[in-house]
Amino acid sequence: RLPGALVSLDVEESFEAEKGLDACLAHWCPGTLTAAREVEEIESETDKLLQKIDAEGEGKAAAEAEEKKRPTPIDLEAEEAQLAAQVAELGRADGERAGPHSTEVVEALCHLGILHHNFARPRRAMLLLKCAERMVNELHSANQEAGGAAEAKGGAAGADEGELASVYTHVCFYLAQAYAATKQLHQSASYCQVTLDRQLSMSSLDPYDWYKNCCGLMDYFVGQERYHDAEHCLRACERLLDTKVEVPTPPAAPRDIEDARERLEEARADVRRRWGILHLNVLQDAASNLAEAAASITEAQELAVAEGRNAEDMHAAAAAAAEMSAAAVAARPTPPQSIFFGASIGLGVPASSCKTPADVRSFDDARAVFKAAHAAHTEAMRHYVLDGCVTDHVALQRDVSQMYRWLAVFETDEKRKLAMYMRRTAALRPLLDELGKKAYEDLHKTLSFEVGEVSMELAEMKSVRIRAKQEAQPAYRPKAVEITKVNQFLDEAVDAFQHFVDMYRKEKPEPLMPPPPPPPVYDESGKEVPAAPEVVPIEVDDDELGVYLRAHFYIARLHNKWLPPPDAGPAERCRGLKLALEKFEWLRGHAREKLPLLKDEAARSTLFADELAMADQMVELLPEQISRVHYAR
Repeated sequence: RLPGALVSLDVEESFEAEKGLDACLAHWCPGTLTAAREVEEIESETDKLLQKIDAEGEGKAAAEAEEKKRPTPIDLEAEEAQLAAQVAELGRADGERAGPHSTEVVEALCHLGILHHNFARPRRAMLLLKCAERMVNELHSANQEAGGAAEAKGGAAGADEGELASVYTHVCFYLAQAYAATKQLHQSASYCQVTLDRQLSMSSLDPYDWYKNCCGLMDYFVGQERYHDAEHCLRACERLLDTKVEVPTPPAAPRDIEDARERLEEARADVRRRWGILHLNVLQDAASNLAEAAASITEAQELAVAEGRNAEDMHAAAAAAAEMSAAAVAARPTPPQSIFFGASIGLGVPASSCKTPADVRSFDDARAVFKAAHAAHTEAMRHYVLDGCVTDHVALQRDVSQMYRWLAVFETDEKRKLAMYMRRTAALRPLLDELGKKAYEDLHKTLSFEVGEVSMELAEMKSVRIRAKQEAQPAYRPKAVEITKVNQFLDEAVDAFQHFVDMYRKEKPEPLMPPPPPPPVYDESGKEVPAAPEVVPIEVDDDELGVYLRAHFYIARLHNKWLPPPDAGPAERCRGLKLALEKFEWLRGHAREKLPLLKDEAARSTLFADELAMADQMVELLPEQISRVHYAR
């Protein structure tokens, strides 16, 4: 039955494959199969309950509430001991029955486990795969004992160790997938690491599959701040691509040679991009540490002011807060390198070149990390050009923007920080002109919103410098060039956010045959009545409504910050304030029209609540401010 079941798997006859594998396990290890079916019944009862709730019409909200009450399909952190005991008991009961067919039993357990994994039965899949893992370990131990006894007697060893190693590699591979499906990422990464390490010694190694899986493991390590392990993964990928990938040479077909070269070039470019992402994450975490320290210092200073301390005490309080923050960062343990793939691919253990966030304490440290990240992305962009790799190229440019963002946190010189932010807009704004709106709608939204945020920050930096001068010299009046620069950044931010909100206007496609223009309409006096402007519908999904309304809110605030020229008349002085009032009035009506339509009842009262309250407040305050500015009171 086992060969027939495997054939059914190959031709994607899942039902027949399951029947065949069940029959095999019913013969070899009935206890394991019975336990797996009992686990499935528990899951089935929960699914039936959810279906009943939905069928009885209690509403989607009730079904979602019940879904939240549903226990996690498998939480191995809490159930690992119970599962291990169950597997051990099943192994003792079924091990003797499997006998000489243990390898076939393991194969059947693996295939049936991954089959249930694919059909969203995680508990049953996990039980079967764990049983397979235990059986492989027992076979390996028995093999070693048999080998030692045979060596002592001068005879042959036990079962085929090479076949056993291959089977165990597949078990680890399936367990990595099963743990990932149940959100047990740490366990999944552990099995993925074991799988990758064992695959390196297999003759059937596919270097491209290995490099992709290793990059996935690297992504997990970066998320866990295990930067030395992430660095080692990338070094292993580079070494593997250099030593295990062979590009064909003549007499191979020229097309085959070119395809192989392009595939290798793309893989190397992807690795370079990941180097940049690794350094970018280090820079971001280091900047977050610095921001936390700055917040602690500010809090200490505010407390000192509230307690009426003198300047010397305030300085001492700030210094103490800075020392405590630095000590807290230094005390955070840096995970050491815990993996090593070098034994199979000849990779040495070089000194780590990747700084950790705790190592980045000054602008010079941050600049070194920035240079490494920027160089890696620049090299990757030689392959991921805009013409042909749009999504990848845009992602790289957005990463470059973030590199400047986090480097600017360490910069104390305002002019240099301003230049860094202007480089962010220089990297992103041209992409809006290069990409078609209809073909790359999501990218246009993402880019325009980020450009708007950066331009808003630039305007705020310039405004802060003006306010600082006015605080130092109350009689100071901003120069015309200063006002022009602030307004330029404000206008650029408004244009970017307006571009963002315009992307939600769904214009009708142009007809193949344009209809004739409507006949003119005249009023009683014989004058032609102008046609009413066509209303373009706005379509905003629930998950995007918050950011859509926030973009309108930013536009209103940006109008409110507009600075009139020194020689402006009354109407010109009030231009920004009037635009802000008009926008706030429209926004609060539009928001109260859209928010009640949300499907999530809780979001109706919480989404955009703070901004809406501020809009109401501005609608009350702005008329008086406009009157005061107009009459220069």
